Formats: sequence, structure tokens, C-alpha cells
Amino acid sequence: MIPYMLGLLPWLIAALGVKIARANPSWVDALFAERWYPFLVKNITIMRNVAIPVAPILVAFAAAWCVIGLIAAAARSLKSGGYGPILKAIYRRAAAAGCAYLLLYALWGAQYSRSPISPSAVSPGARDTAVSAMASAALSADNSLARQCEEWIRQANWLYPLVRASSVNRSKAPEDILARVPSNFERARSALPHAINVPIPTPKPLGFDAFFSSLLIEGLYSPFTFETLVNTSIPEIDLPFVACHETAHALGYAREEEANLVAAIVCAESPDPVFRYSGVMSSLRYGLSALASRDIGAYWPVFDQMDGNVRADFINRQQYWRQRQETPLAKLAARANDLFLMKAGGEADGAQSYGNVVELLRGWGKE
Repeated sequence: MIPYMLGLLPWLIAALGVKIARANPSWVDALFAERWYPFLVKNITIMRNVAIPVAPILVAFAAAWCVIGLIAAAARSLKSGGYGPILKAIYRRAAAAGCAYLLLYALWGAQYSRSPISPSAVSPGARDTAVSAMASAALSADNSLARQCEEWIRQANWLYPLVRASSVNRSKAPEDILARVPSNFERARSALPHAINVPIPTPKPLGFDAFFSSLLIEGLYSPFTFETLVNTSIPEIDLPFVACHETAHALGYAREEEANLVAAIVCAESPDPVFRYSGVMSSLRYGLSALASRDIGAYWPVFDQMDGNVRADFINRQQYWRQRQETPLAKLAARANDLFLMKAGGEADGAQSYGNVVELLRGWGKE
């Protein structure tokens, strides 16, 4: 009985750690974010330097161990006529899952309990450049959400020709986009709220793109291997923003809306039109979604202000994901992500927390 009780220990320790961390965000800021996590990142970087993505391989092995082991145990149970083998196999996997969750929290997940970003945490100096001045004009306190979306559309209409012209001297190949992420983060580092001093990784292609697209996965950060991974088959306009979003997770921004805010700031501060266009289009996507949910009558007049090419990019992106969203596998993956964000991450809005970036962006513009 005692060995079986020990299998619950990782879950109990993790639950206690989560409770303490959520009740004491200042401890998480001072001890975890400022000391422990930077120590880990600076000293455990071997997986980042491996050319291929390691995390998906580890996940595949873990999944195979779970499935094959359970099937073998079920066969042994049928043969013996008892439940012992299958119960033991389930127990072992539950205990392993508890250890994995505890390790996840100890390596990175505690940052869900960091003090949340407030508008005053964003450096006013971040908006001294022409690019950021243009962005902040869209987010002023006096503008309604509809007018903010109109300003994003004006920016997108203006940036589109620059993006096409930049193809002459700026590669839009996925590997080149990923390679430019660290330099863009370095440029924007002083503008980032609650930034911690850790090396900025170069994102890797996730691999198995068709499979991950079917799961609605644009990218991910693996705290177990400290890898930033991006699905390079996603629409072209999304790639820089998604790469910056996942890199933000690597810098300790665990909450989805805060990672989105950081990605938007990095893209806005970039001199690269490809990054700026991606950031604006992502902000516009979240803004229009919020506008449609609040005032559908205002949505279409704003939407119609898009230039034809910008509208085509916007619609193509919607169609790319819409045709993948209705499969049973995609719905299961979306539900799993929702539950993880609510339970493990403590984000009450679940997957909807991605869209909460609209309010953070509005606050950013009020400075």
C-alpha cells in the first residue's frame, strides 16, 4: 500500500507548490523569475544547440511507452484473469505524469504565478521610435476599440507594399525569419515589461508540420529541453509573430496574453517590415475578434477598410485554420489546451486568454 501512496507524492508536492506560488507572486518574482529560472537557462542549454527538435521526439517516446505498455499490461491481465498488471501499469503512468508535472512547474511553470503585467510596467521609452509612435496612436485612451482596429488596418495597408518590396533584400524563408528573432528581441529588450536577464534563443522548426497543424498548434515552448519550437507551415503573416510569442515564453512570460503583448512589442520595435506587418496583423486579428463579439454592427465597416491585398492575407489565414478546426482531433487538442491553461496554468479564461492581449495593448498605449 505504501509504495502506491508514494506515487501520489509528486502530485501532492506540485499541488502544494502551485498553491504557495499563487498566494505569493512576489516570491515567484524574486526567487524563481529573477534567480532560479535564469540559472537554469544559462547552465542547461545543450538541447537548444541540437539542430533537430528534441522535445517532439521525447513526447513520441513517452506516448509510445504509455500506449504500448498499457496494451501489453491489458493482454497480461486477460491472460492471467486478474486486474493486477493493468492496474500496476496505470499507476506507474499516473506517477510518471505527476513527476513530469512537478518537473514542469519546477523548471518553468511557476511563472504562471508571477505578478501580472500592468500598463505602468511598460517602459514609455519603448514608444520613442517612429514605428512605436504609430502603434501607440492606435491605442490611445480616447479611442474606441473600433478606431483602434481602424488604425491597425491603416498600418497594415501602409506596411503591405514594404513587405513585398523587402523580399528583394529580406528573406521571408521560415528558417531566415526564425534566425532574425533574437536580434529583434535584443532591439526591444529595454521596452519589455518584467523582463528577466536570460539568453534569447533562436527558435527551431517544430517538424511534422502537417500533424501539428491538424492539432491547431502554431508553436510551443518546451521547458524540459528549453527549446522554442515553431510550426513553419503556418500562414506567412503569422510566422514572425508566433516565433516571437514562443520566444517570449522562453523569456519567462508564461501567460498567453502577456506572451502576445511581448510579441506585439517586439514586432512593433523591429525595423523589419516583415515582423512589423506580422505584429500588426496579429493585433488586428485579436482586435477584430473582440470587436465582433462586442458590436457586430461596427465590425463590417471597419473590416471593409482593408486594402484588397491585406484582406486577402487576413482571409487566407482564417481559411487555413478554419478547414482544420472542425476535425475531431483538432477539437480534442483544443479542449486539452483549454484545460491545461485553466488547471495547470491557472488562466481562468483558458484558451480565450490569448485574446486578452487587446486590453493589455490598450493599456500599453495609455502610457
